[in-house]
Amino acid sequence: MDAPALDRAHRIGAIKKAAVSVIRKDTALIWRGPVQPVILVAGTTPVIFKLSIAEPVVFLSIDDGWTKNPQVQQWLVERRLPLTLFVTNDAIKNNYDYFRSLQSANMTIQDHTLRHVNLTRLPLNRQKTEICATADIYQRQFGRRPTLLRPPYGDYNDKTIQAANQCAMRAIVLWTASVDKGVMNFQDDRTGLEPGDIVLMHFRSEFLQDMQAFLGQVQHDHLQIGRLEDWLQ
Repeated sequence: MDAPALDRAHRIGAIKKAAVSVIRKDTALIWRGPVQPVILVAGTTPVIFKLSIAEPVVFLSIDDGWTKNPQVQQWLVERRLPLTLFVTNDAIKNNYDYFRSLQSANMTIQDHTLRHVNLTRLPLNRQKTEICATADIYQRQFGRRPTLLRPPYGDYNDKTIQAANQCAMRAIVLWTASVDKGVMNFQDDRTGLEPGDIVLMHFRSEFLQDMQAFLGQVQHDHLQIGRLEDWLQ
C-alpha cells in the first residue's frame, strides 16, 4: 500500500474508532439495573405524566413521524436506545419499514391516533375510531398492538379516557419535560430531570440536535434511560 493510501486507511480507521467511542458513550446511559414497575389497575386507563420510582431512570418518547431522515434512522439503529415512539398513522403510512427498523432496534411503537386531530373536539365514537383503528393497523404492520396512547397536543377529556379504555389502552401518557430546537424545557419551574420523568420529543429536522441536548441533560443529572413499557405493569 502506498503512503497516500495508507494515510487514508489510517484516517478512516480513526473516524470509525471515534464513532464507536461515541456510540458506546451514548449506550452507557441505558439503564441495565433491576426494574421495579408501577402497577396499573386492570380495567382502568390512568393519565400518566411521570412515574413514581426511586431508581435514577427517565423515559424518552418521540412523537409523530412526519420526518424520516435516513441519518436519524442509522443513528438510532446503531445505538438501540430503549425509546417509546408515539407515531401517527397518517405520518408513517408511506414508510412503515422505516419504523419497523426502529422497532427491531429496541424501540416500541405506540398509539398517537390516525390523523393527529385534537381528540377533545370529537364525539366519543370518533375518538374511538382514531385510537382503535390505529391500534388495529399497528397490530398488522408491526406485529404488536399498542397499549399506550398519547393524545395529539396532549389534549384529552373524559371521553378520551373512555375511548382509550374501550380500545384497550392501559394508560394515557403525557410528559413532564420536552426538548425542542436543542433546548430542554421543564415543567413547574424545574431546571433539570428527575427520576421517573417522561420526556417529549418529535421526529423533526432538528432531531439529532434535540437528542444530544437530551442525552447531555441525562448525563448532567446522573440519570439513565429506561423503556417506559418495562416500568408499567
